[in-house]
Amino acid sequence: MREAFLHYIWKNKLLEKQFYRTSSGEQIELIYPGTQNFDSGPDFFNARVRIGNITWAGNVEIHYNASDWIYHGHTTDNAYKSVILHVVYNDDSDKYTALLNIETLEIKDKFKPSLYNMYKNLNPNDSWIPCEANTKRINLHKSHITSYIHRLFKERIDYKVKQISQSLKNNLSSMEQTFYQSLLIAFGFKTNALPFELLARSLPCQIVNNHKNDLLSIEALLFGQAGFLDDKLLKGYPKRLSERYNALKTVYGIQSLDKHIWKFLRMRPGNFPTMRLASLSALLYKKGALFELVITCDDLKSLKDLFKVSLSKYWMIHFHFGKISKRKVKGLGEASIDSILINSVLPFLIVYGQQTQDYQIIAKAMSFFGQIKPENNTVTKKWKSLNMPLLSAVNSQALLWLKNNYCDHKKCLSCAIGQQILNSS
Repeated sequence: MREAFLHYIWKNKLLEKQFYRTSSGEQIELIYPGTQNFDSGPDFFNARVRIGNITWAGNVEIHYNASDWIYHGHTTDNAYKSVILHVVYNDDSDKYTALLNIETLEIKDKFKPSLYNMYKNLNPNDSWIPCEANTKRINLHKSHITSYIHRLFKERIDYKVKQISQSLKNNLSSMEQTFYQSLLIAFGFKTNALPFELLARSLPCQIVNNHKNDLLSIEALLFGQAGFLDDKLLKGYPKRLSERYNALKTVYGIQSLDKHIWKFLRMRPGNFPTMRLASLSALLYKKGALFELVITCDDLKSLKDLFKVSLSKYWMIHFHFGKISKRKVKGLGEASIDSILINSVLPFLIVYGQQTQDYQIIAKAMSFFGQIKPENNTVTKKWKSLNMPLLSAVNSQALLWLKNNYCDHKKCLSCAIGQQILNSS
């Protein structure tokens, strides 16, 4: 039996009786289980229990065996001196806790066996998510599930905002460089996010901005710095790009990345990194003041329109250098624009609003999430098959976070859906 299950029992006050006795025979009442601690130290902070006639306020430590107090080194750890109750499944030794004057509560046989059976059934090895076979037991459209979706969405956005805020600090508070870096990472999507991040770091936005009115120079900088220009490009447009990049890299003292870091395998041609670089070049050329334009957009349509650009003539008929495509190539599609907004632009707007204390920008960004269609990928499709509501990007972002950070790590007892299934047993 995992301690995580015992934590769940304690936190949700699922012991069968409200009043019970400690190992020493003292009657005990659980008033408040405390706040669960996921870092070092006791498992629950600021609990309140009545033992005998005295109400205690302090911390609670939970173990499978009482002797784990010794094995975990708590006897010499000052962090555990504030523990007021030792909750255990099996009271096999009270020697040290007695010396420390800590009461022990054994909870074996004090909760419904069906709870643990259901917990074990939440973790089959062959399912997409642990509770896949049990989702029909609950109504996924109930208000408390909807509330949980919004909580998960906030967790995911907070995570993204924290990442961008750290980048802002690393970039010495340069909003423009941080926006540029975040934007490029989003252009790489999941597969080429790291190469695009390396590109953003090796080619600062100020260098690109110096040539914002010259598309050939922007393309030369991006393709050249990405490592796609070499001596084999001997004619026409590719040769002009190579010549321009060789001149610019001498001026700015920059060194290209290794071409082999870019991934093309199992990818639609429109999502090839070459096509993303072509779209990015057109965007930075057509919308030279993109950072300012994004901040001042008041509606979602205007924001999306900023990212609707036409590629240069060469990239309308090529996916690779030197290979003509039979079908006409287009710029960013609706789904790609939505993805860039969801993963870069809107989180950045929230960071910008926080830094400038402009709460209207934060509210605007949050409202845009609710207006964007839910993402359509293998994860969201599977959630949809399980009858999970997918109304907007709020839902899809929440469910991606749920799958990646809870389901994949079997954190069922920290999940409102898993708890609901357990409680319905």
